[in-house]
Amino acid sequence: MNSAYPIRRQVIDLPTALCTLGCVGFSDRLREARKRQGLSQKALAERAKTRTMTINSWESGGSKRPDQEILARVAKALDVSVGWLLAGDEAIEGPRADPPALSRFLETLGDDVTEEELDELRRLRFKGDPTVKSYHFMLMAIREAN
Repeated sequence: MNSAYPIRRQVIDLPTALCTLGCVGFSDRLREARKRQGLSQKALAERAKTRTMTINSWESGGSKRPDQEILARVAKALDVSVGWLLAGDEAIEGPRADPPALSRFLETLGDDVTEEELDELRRLRFKGDPTVKSYHFMLMAIREAN
């Protein structure tokens, strides 16, 4: 095929392509996932080993090109996929309702937890990553307090 305009093949970097479009929804999804985990911007930055200014810039839409390595650490810290943060596709894993340790703990309990207790467990915020034992201890404390 002889064309006056040669076809150029270009590799498109997904974060760059999405941010060229103005990071539509990225900052909102980042903020939503951070708040759902009960983290401040500073706490998220510490977990992801980056600067608070980076998180702030992404949430305010000020950053034009998220660094992929930092983005991957942020997604891991928020327990979401990079794809969900960038594209928001519901088919891509989004924020989980419960942290993994709480989910495992609830599996061991079965129906032996009330809705009120479950709500209190979901509202808990831990410094660092909670364990199944952490939730067990907290449930005992909740039951003793009530």
